[in-house]
Amino acid sequence: MKNLPIKLARDPILEAVFELRFQPKVPSASDLLPGLLYPTFRDRFKTPERLPTADIPRQFLALNPELAYQPRVRLTSDQYSIFIGDKSTIISCPKPYVGWIDFRLFLLEVLAELQKADLISAVDRLSIKYVNLIESNNLKDQYNYLRMSANLGSYDLTEHLTAIAS
Repeated sequence: MKNLPIKLARDPILEAVFELRFQPKVPSASDLLPGLLYPTFRDRFKTPERLPTADIPRQFLALNPELAYQPRVRLTSDQYSIFIGDKSTIISCPKPYVGWIDFRLFLLEVLAELQKADLISAVDRLSIKYVNLIESNNLKDQYNYLRMSANLGSYDLTEHLTAIAS
């Protein structure tokens, strides 16, 4: 097996996102977690910031499952953002990506603090998503970089602006 590069010369990663969805021990976890996390991260993060979703009544959120995991508070640093909701915590690393080793260490640090906070009764889901952009002069070149072909019937998707999600 060939050695894989640790870092690409032209990094296509626009953002790396880790999401933890959970069942809270108390309904107002987003009110408590920032105060419990902030002392550990205060030297790296600005003051917690309320997001517009913080003004949506919890009773309304409970009736709308698509809103249940929306963050209500954000902590921001130069390298990361931590978004905190009543049922989720999201850690974002925007461009420039720090690399998996540093991102992983930070994720483990935040997860350890969440465990210490003792406000999570069960984990529903963990996910990691990378948003990439492979830049080129035209659409055809972007697909050629991937060595990919895509057709929908006789329609060549590589000839047109096409979003493919996985």
